[in-house]
Amino acid sequence: MLTRLRTPFYGWYIVGLAFISLFIGAGTGGFVFGIFLPAMSAELGWSQSTIVVASSITSITSALSGPFLGRIADTRGPRLLLITALLVMFVGMAGSGFVNQPWQLYVTFGLMTGVARSALQSVVPGTMVSNWFIKRRSAAYGIAAMGPPCSNVLLPPVISIVVATLGWRAGWIAMGLQGLVLGLIPALLIRRRKPEELGLMPDRKSTRLNS
Repeated sequence: MLTRLRTPFYGWYIVGLAFISLFIGAGTGGFVFGIFLPAMSAELGWSQSTIVVASSITSITSALSGPFLGRIADTRGPRLLLITALLVMFVGMAGSGFVNQPWQLYVTFGLMTGVARSALQSVVPGTMVSNWFIKRRSAAYGIAAMGPPCSNVLLPPVISIVVATLGWRAGWIAMGLQGLVLGLIPALLIRRRKPEELGLMPDRKSTRLNS
């Protein structure tokens, strides 16, 4: 008797997107940011402490925007928030490549990237995993949480090469583009907010007997 070909539980695709979200969000952190300090300081004549203020603003903005973004994820779903965060992050990162005054960096990287980081690193992946998993939630989030370590290993060498060969302005633009390339298409393709929309239950393949 032939058995029905089993397809993977849709929730694991969601885990993959959560991994991508965390991977991109980690790129806004200190590992990559530090690569830009010497080149920006040398060309713009700013002290490194002046530039680092932007990173502090990002952390503060990320923390303060979290509750507001969480309410949006609850009412509108994480997909819309993810797409918006990717676009905001692109504008913030790419815009950092055109700054000539410290306040401009504080707006682009500090404020805009800070809001995007909160969505990408906390709100979006947490909401996605909790919607699709209950019993296996810890395992699912553990897989998604591999995103930041992978980002910290892979992105710094690549961005270092871009900054060394093309300059720090091109490096910021490359950072913005990598987020769009990695995250936007998967975010647009995944349209289901919760397993119930597919006749599924968290952790399980189907609510129907067959099955």
